[in-house]
This record gives sequence, structure tokens and C-alpha cells, in this order.
Amino acid sequence: MSEQQKLNWVRFERLKNLKDVEISFEDKRVVGIFGPNGCGKSTILHSLLCLYKPKESGENYRFSDFFKTDEYANWIGSKITFNYSFRNREQEVTNTKSYTKRGTRWMKDYGNRPDRDVFFIGIVSCVPDIENEKIKATVINTHRVDARINHDVEIRNAARYVMQINYEDFFLSETVSSKQYLTVDASGNVKYKSLSMGAGEQRIFRLLETIYNVPNYSLVIIDEIDLTLHTAALNRLIEKIVSIADEKKLQIIFTSHREELTRRTDIGIRHIYQTQQKTFCISNTTPACIDRITGEVARCIGIFVEDDTSDAIIKKILEQKHIISRAEITKFGAIENAFSVAAGLCISGKLDDNIIIVIDGDRYRSIDEKRSQMQKHFSGTEEDSDEKRQSAIDHIKQYVVNIDGLPPEFVIWNALKNCDHDSEIVTLAKEIVYKDDNHDYITEIIDKMGVSKERGLCRIIDEFAMCGEPWMQYIREVSDWLDTRIRTLHLL
Repeated sequence: MSEQQKLNWVRFERLKNLKDVEISFEDKRVVGIFGPNGCGKSTILHSLLCLYKPKESGENYRFSDFFKTDEYANWIGSKITFNYSFRNREQEVTNTKSYTKRGTRWMKDYGNRPDRDVFFIGIVSCVPDIENEKIKATVINTHRVDARINHDVEIRNAARYVMQINYEDFFLSETVSSKQYLTVDASGNVKYKSLSMGAGEQRIFRLLETIYNVPNYSLVIIDEIDLTLHTAALNRLIEKIVSIADEKKLQIIFTSHREELTRRTDIGIRHIYQTQQKTFCISNTTPACIDRITGEVARCIGIFVEDDTSDAIIKKILEQKHIISRAEITKFGAIENAFSVAAGLCISGKLDDNIIIVIDGDRYRSIDEKRSQMQKHFSGTEEDSDEKRQSAIDHIKQYVVNIDGLPPEFVIWNALKNCDHDSEIVTLAKEIVYKDDNHDYITEIIDKMGVSKERGLCRIIDEFAMCGEPWMQYIREVSDWLDTRIRTLHLL
């Protein structure tokens, strides 16, 4: 019997408008899928629901439930591949399975699917009960059901936190014809059924009731989690969902249009971006990065960077060259996203000469490593594919380090502790001997200064820039590119 199931990644070679895209779910238990209408978010969720057969109490969805054949679509040639892992007694097993529609049926034997409990909370849960009510009577009398709702205390307390309403009780009420309604007792002895609840309040109770009651290690799919919820309540709900997922070892995957959620660090972020030739999934990036790819930008130079440290370095370079107002900096997240960003811009025709993607120089330093990574993110055999891949690679620049694997934080600390001039920051750098986590070489200095992260980074990079040759050597590739653009665009 398989236990402790986990969905690692899914690849869509072709399904509706999804083309040649792989989505990983390995970094966090809760993953949000973002993107504009029509990019394929719902298609992703619907397909995930069909990958497994029920184990205990899950729902038994089939591809034909969501991808029905009609005069416009027969789904022939659709192919989904997914990688999953589970524990069989003491052994951890990883397996890869593919589903392809070749004939009239998606699958001959749904019983051959791996077993896991899967649950779906769709947008129908946003419809208030009063709008679905079939009873025509003007008065609906009920009595309290004796049986308790499983985890009623936990659900009530979580809803109290999310909604900021002092729920004192949460139970089921039932009519004489055995129809049941969720019922709450709020502070001040105000009792009301789901018939009187707003859509947001009702959906929160149903979300929490589902998540608290599913078996451990289940997969929970939520379509448009932000519907009917204001931002503050939505963020509190996400906080609770992450906590429950960690406690019960759940995987929770949701879609959303609310870009505010992409600022969170406790969930995985996946942006889906469509081009005519290919679909891209860009992981743990920012809305600004996506806006840069899909929208119009007023500033003439576009620079993509990995994180806050690189952002501070680029700002210092721009300041030294007196062009900080002429450039826009966008953070893209993990280094692998650099290749997705470059490929997406190239395919969509937006990768012009005034854009660079800057990587830290600790990984993928050689041209062969870059080509290998680009091939993963920009496949294709068209006549001009090699030329386009090389063009995308040419837009990727890096900081210059002497040893592979040295991140910016270590390089900066090493330069500071070897500086000749005296300053508070140099003194603090010299006090640090060794850190297991390379980020701590910078964060410890900032913590000891007692300033904000943004302010601390600015001061540290200012000091780094005063180190002379180490600074000039580190920024050389980016600096040379900017000098060329300054001359070409007549920026000075």
C-alpha cells in the first residue's frame, strides 16, 4: 500500500492551449498558479484532478469530466506526463506516468492510476446558498443536528481568525425534510445559517471544513481561491492553509488572479505565460517580471536580476553611470527562471538589444552550461531555433567570480573584510569567520547595524563599490554591456 504521496511535477506536451510546459510542485506544500484569463490555469487544475484514483475518501474524477469531446475538440494527441513519489513500507518510490488520448477514450482502465485522495473546491462554492435554495417557503425552520461536525472547534477558530468575527459556535441545522445548512453563532448571540451568509464567509467555512477533514497526504485543488475575499482575509486564509498543509502533510494547489499573493514567501508561485509556440511556467518570480514580459515598459533599458542583493548591485552600477532613471530593474527569482524569461521574451519578439538578464555567476557560468539550460526551457526544431536560442543566451550576463559556486553574498563579504579603509561595515565583516548559509554573510552585518534590509544592502553595496578592483572585476560584464547601450542610445 502506498503512503505519503507527493506530486513532484507535471508536464503538458499538449492539452488544450498548454504546449510543452513543465510545472514543478516540489518547493512548497502550497503552490499558487497565476496568470491572465485564458492562459491555462483551470486546464492545469482539471488535469491534476484526474491523475489519481481514490485511496480512502477522495473524489474519482476522470478526464472526460472536464475534457468532453464535441464538434470542435476531440482531444486526440493530448499528452500529460507526471512524476510522483510515495513510501512503500520503508522504501521511498519515485515513478513517472503518462496519459495520452489516442482514440475515443482517454484511458482504458482508470483503476491503473496511482492511488491518492484528491479533493476539489471549485468556483461553485462561491455561489451563496440562498441563490441555490429550492425551498419556496418564506420561512425555513430548522433544528440543530445532534451530531458534531468533525473538527468543528478547529474550523471555527480558523474562521474566527480569517474573518475577524468572534464565532462562538459552528454546527449543522436541519429541516424536517432533512436538508442541512451550516450555522454559526457569532458574538452577541447572533445565530444565522449559510442562507444568510455572504459568499466570502460561506466559502471560507467550506474551504476550512474540507481541508481539516481530508486524510493526511491528500491533494487538494482550489480554483480561484481569491474569489469573493478581500485581500486581508485572503492573506489570513493562506496563512491558515499553509499551517494546516504542514500539519497534515497535504499538497494544496490553487489558482488566483490576486497578484498580492505573489509577495508571499510561504507558498510556491507559478506564473503561466503563453506564446503562440510554447507555454512557459516561471517559478517564484514577481508580478513586475511578468509585466515586463507581457506589457509595455516606458524606460529604455530593462534589467532582470535574481534577488534583492543583485538589485542593490545593479542600482549602484546605474548610479555610478548616472542612468538610474533610464533603467527598470525586475526581479525574476530562482536562477532557472533566467532561461525561461529569456526564452519567453525571445519567442514573443520582445527581447530587444536593450534588455539583459543578470545571473549571479555562481552557477551556469560556462557557455555549455547555459546552452544546456536554454535547451530545457526553449526546445524546438524549427529552422531558426538554434539562432533564437543563441540570441536568448547572448542576453544573459553574469557577475564575474573566480570560483564556481561562490554567491554574491560571499564575494561581497570577502571583498569587505580585505578592504584597506576603516568603516563600521568593514569592521563588522572582519568579525565574521564562517557561515553555513552564504546569505548570513550579509544578513548578520545588517542585523548588527540595526537597519532595514533595504537600507542595509544599500550601505553594504556602497562600501563594496569603494573596494576598487574587486568591485570593478565583479561587475565588469554588466558594466561593459551598459557602456555599449549608453553610447548607442546617447543616454549621456
